[in-house]
Amino acid sequence: MTPWNQSDYTEFEDMHTVVTMVKKDNCGKDTKMKETLKGSVAEIFSTKVNGELPVRILISAPAGRGKTTAVAKMAYDWVHRERGSALEHLPLLFVVKFRETGQLTTIGEAIKSQLLSDVDDLTPEGLERFIKENQGICHIILDGLDEYAGISSSQRSSLSNIVDVISWKEFPECRVLVTTRPHLENFFNQGDLPRVYTKMWIEGFSRESSCDYINKFFALTSDPGNGQSLKEYLDGEPLINELVKTPLFCLMICHLWREGLLDSGASTQTELLDRVNVFLCTMQTHDQSRKWRSHQKS
Repeated sequence: MTPWNQSDYTEFEDMHTVVTMVKKDNCGKDTKMKETLKGSVAEIFSTKVNGELPVRILISAPAGRGKTTAVAKMAYDWVHRERGSALEHLPLLFVVKFRETGQLTTIGEAIKSQLLSDVDDLTPEGLERFIKENQGICHIILDGLDEYAGISSSQRSSLSNIVDVISWKEFPECRVLVTTRPHLENFFNQGDLPRVYTKMWIEGFSRESSCDYINKFFALTSDPGNGQSLKEYLDGEPLINELVKTPLFCLMICHLWREGLLDSGASTQTELLDRVNVFLCTMQTHDQSRKWRSHQKS
């Protein structure tokens, strides 16, 4: 897979994401104990806490761990009624991307503009009324809270009710899932939110998953044995080996190794990132050159 090539993609069935649920104590506070969801992403909406399905779920993970990919997988399972998935029987699912949501935008406006813009006779107000009257069948995923300016107290607007949805003030019986990077977790430690929210964590690749990914990557190349030599290299470089837990970095490390850009002199994460930048700049230059030659021929 080459991220800089928009025509290159992989199937959702090839996901290796590991999702864990943070256990709470009797007061509803998070503990350091985690429980791995056996079905990973497919089990997020069906996992019960104390015998009940939580009305609010928080998924937290650093950049590149696969939060948005997990959301895309859930949306895919729902649209295609994927057999065996917890999404198979959900009546309604609305997925809102915060990167496309302004700080003054209401939840109705966000859903209308991102998902239902072709429905002429539906208004944001009517949509919100429908959700309020049918909270038991409506499920909302809010992806990328860290990309939403409206979450900042200094930029919060009374014109938008999205923060009220997150804070459990709006649609309290509607099941809502929020994804974010870890630095915003403190927002969910206020008031009743620790009791209301079930916190989950995307762990990224396990050791087994990263090895499996490396094997599959090099199995498609002219030198499949390169995968084994990369794994041996990573065993001797613990700082770099730590980065392969992040799927995007695992992919980049595979590309660097295949191009012979990683086998010496890169023993720190900073040195590795420098090589990633050089590699991406080189690929961009090649891509622009290819497009220019193609344009000249036409």
